[in-house]
Amino acid sequence: MDLYEEPASYLLLRTSTERDSAWLRDLAKELPKTCRLDGFDISLEQLPDSARFPSDINYHVQDILAPFPVEFLRQLLVMGLKADEWERAIRNLGNILRPGGYLQWTDIAPFASSIVPGTPGCNVDDAKRYLEKFIEVISNYGKSGKSVTELYSHFKKCGLKDCTEDILFLDEPEYKAVLNVNYVKVISHVLQAASSEAGPGSDALPMDQIVRLERLAMKNVQETNSSFLYKLYVVTGRRCGAADQGSLIIHDAMQHQQVSARIYPI
Repeated sequence: MDLYEEPASYLLLRTSTERDSAWLRDLAKELPKTCRLDGFDISLEQLPDSARFPSDINYHVQDILAPFPVEFLRQLLVMGLKADEWERAIRNLGNILRPGGYLQWTDIAPFASSIVPGTPGCNVDDAKRYLEKFIEVISNYGKSGKSVTELYSHFKKCGLKDCTEDILFLDEPEYKAVLNVNYVKVISHVLQAASSEAGPGSDALPMDQIVRLERLAMKNVQETNSSFLYKLYVVTGRRCGAADQGSLIIHDAMQHQQVSARIYPI
């Protein structure tokens, strides 16, 4: 399938706010000038100064579970999103795909994450403690990511054809330091958000303890040359119809560097 055969419309979609929209800017640099990029998000408050973006990037407010504007239906799209109502989101996205178009969803299953010791038997207790608290908190909020492991069955249930599932380990040695920093920051943000919303009797950690655990975890993996390891699920399916008429890539912004390298060989 040649994505450059005709002018195309590319779409970045997120349903959770992201401070860094670099992925869409990076994508613009790699695509022909004939491509238009429309960014959709649940809110635009987090976007930086629009002067930082190329003139061919437009941003709109859009909920992944709500109908899309008619001008975006049946277009060739690249999408990045995070959603919890999986089947509803998949069916809604199907309305945007051309007949025969492909939907590809990539996401991480946090509950399946682990710590890989730099050397056998080295002490990674601080990093493990930090990760375990993260999994405990997101599980309490129903965000463990267990549905990620069921994406393939959701695709089949929603009527997509030729479905495939690949499970990748985010363990590239050259990215270890960057990944460790990013994972620790994400965990810290989640724990802080839970702490800020905690009510009486909550088991959420106080802010000062979160800062301390973050520092200890980062120091632990650096001193032992250890790493956080996550599984990346890549599920692809095709909408019924003429083959190879469009593609839709769903991309988790948390790990865009690795996904971009694997999925967009441009």
